Amino acid sequence: MSAPEASDSPRGGLSLQRAFWLCSALGLAAVWAHRFPAGIDLPEHANLFHIWASLGDTKSGYQFFYEISWFTPYLLTYLLALPLTMIGGALFAIKVLLSGVVLATPWLMGRWLKAVGGEPWWSLWGFVLAFGFGYQWGFISWVVSFPLAFAYLAALEDQHRVPSPARIATATVLLVAIFFSHAVTFAMCATVGGLVGLLELKRPRRAARELLHLVPAAALALLWVMSESRPGVPRAYEWPPRTERIAALFGGAFSAVPSYFWAMVGLAVLAAMTVLARPVLAQDPRRWIPLLLAALGFMGLPETIRDTWLIGTRFCAFVHGFAPAAFQPTATGAGAARRMRIATVLLVLLVLGVFNVRLAWFNRELEGLEEVIQSVEPGSDVHGLLPETGARSEALGELQIGQTMAWVTAIHGGFLHNDSGRYFQIPVQRRRDVAWPSHSRYYLTRGDPTSGRASSAARAEAPIHLVRQSGEWSLFEAERPPKRSGDCTVVRYGQEWGDLAVDRAVGGGALSIGGTSYSAGLGTHSRSTIEIRFVRKGRVFAGKAGMDDGTDGLGHARFLIFGADRRQLWSSGHMKTGDPARPFSVPLEGQSGDLLLVVEPAGSNRYGHADWVDLQVLE
Repeated sequence: MSAPEASDSPRGGLSLQRAFWLCSALGLAAVWAHRFPAGIDLPEHANLFHIWASLGDTKSGYQFFYEISWFTPYLLTYLLALPLTMIGGALFAIKVLLSGVVLATPWLMGRWLKAVGGEPWWSLWGFVLAFGFGYQWGFISWVVSFPLAFAYLAALEDQHRVPSPARIATATVLLVAIFFSHAVTFAMCATVGGLVGLLELKRPRRAARELLHLVPAAALALLWVMSESRPGVPRAYEWPPRTERIAALFGGAFSAVPSYFWAMVGLAVLAAMTVLARPVLAQDPRRWIPLLLAALGFMGLPETIRDTWLIGTRFCAFVHGFAPAAFQPTATGAGAARRMRIATVLLVLLVLGVFNVRLAWFNRELEGLEEVIQSVEPGSDVHGLLPETGARSEALGELQIGQTMAWVTAIHGGFLHNDSGRYFQIPVQRRRDVAWPSHSRYYLTRGDPTSGRASSAARAEAPIHLVRQSGEWSLFEAERPPKRSGDCTVVRYGQEWGDLAVDRAVGGGALSIGGTSYSAGLGTHSRSTIEIRFVRKGRVFAGKAGMDDGTDGLGHARFLIFGADRRQLWSSGHMKTGDPARPFSVPLEGQSGDLLLVVEPAGSNRYGHADWVDLQVLE
């Protein structure tokens, strides 16, 4: 990547190239000089990066509960993160991606500004955009889409000047890349591309050439919408917009949540630039159409559509990114232009410097978290109770600490109680055909454990004891005896009703299948998933399965056993209450990890009491 051209500099003044690298140094320091980056949802994405990179590890258990969705708008970011995570871990992958965003956002914003005849020095505000609203929320896929959006807008200008096949192909590829980065940015860019193409309607052939690049991406978007498997029409919530959006418009570059203090700071920066630059609206509609669409989206869109939140408010970032092209400075004379450009550099450096200070403060708030993480046994399941015990960061505001428990599993593995794999746009998806693990081993809290606030929140989940306390961070371990029956130890489990019972039925009675009683086994309820690990080696895993007799009605289910590679090893077929137990014998040769016992409903899930009995490993 080359820096912006020095020829854009005022004579005798600081060159734009030097200013770019000076701002880059502070921007990269914000990424690498601090242990943990900020961003509310960022640890959740790091956790999912780790899961995808570890799917091939048969001892992780991830292959039982997760699958990869290859046709989703977040795919590109996760594909970029996958090899990085394999090389250096999820935190390393996050930092490399953020470094690319920090450098590419202002650089490609500068390419677009130059293409439309805008003020090139205003591309330095791309550094602020890179650490703005999207970063503050930890929307890693969204911030990755920003430099792609500027590259696409520059490509639109290139094909407008000379609509050659190569330039049309470039715009096509960039728009497809944006689709696989983030759906909201794709919708924004595709609409801009359509509108600026329609400006050429007086020349139909030229308009058709400029609109041609939209066809492949539009087909992809339509196919994705049609393939979306959840029923029902998407509903919009939280509309009309609340007044807090105005605070987000001016303060969103500094704070994830609406803050009137940061709104005043943003207004002060805007006022300084207005005085120095005396900007006027550009005459060319190609320059202000993106800002107009961003402003309309910000003012008019609902906050939530289906389960995607912050739709309307996040358009403040598009306003911030597109505004530099929509206005032209009118400060006359070399001296006035030089003062405006130097002020731009100084203000951007000031914002980046202050942000580095805030990040250092934020990491001091996280002191002790690293030590607590080292006390977690790798591969263990973790439940974060930070929203109940302290999610606010004094440095960065509300909610910034609420998801930091995901760093535990992103670094050490295991399952996070409330991860983001349930959202439709995420490539790493929770499997819908299994019950999610219902109990965690560790509970992470923030606050003084002796005050009762942290421990009471953890005890609401399970009987616990304090394992490690460092700084404001406390790690509790659940006092649950291990569940073991025969030659099997339960690693983790989930079921839709009741709790997994050992040597008893899920309803509390003795194990009984088809009128025959059994002294040892696991009593569960469909739908259920039980990950098991053997206490000794052997050649065959054997036992029986069936519907428990202790219900007042007729239950129907199927029993299945899966290997560590998610290959089905045995199926009982359809069983109902009263049927005799069906024996199974599963060869263990070639099995390098745990097995998964699954009970699926066969029709109604009522009276789905199910038993796995006489579980043993045979030589």
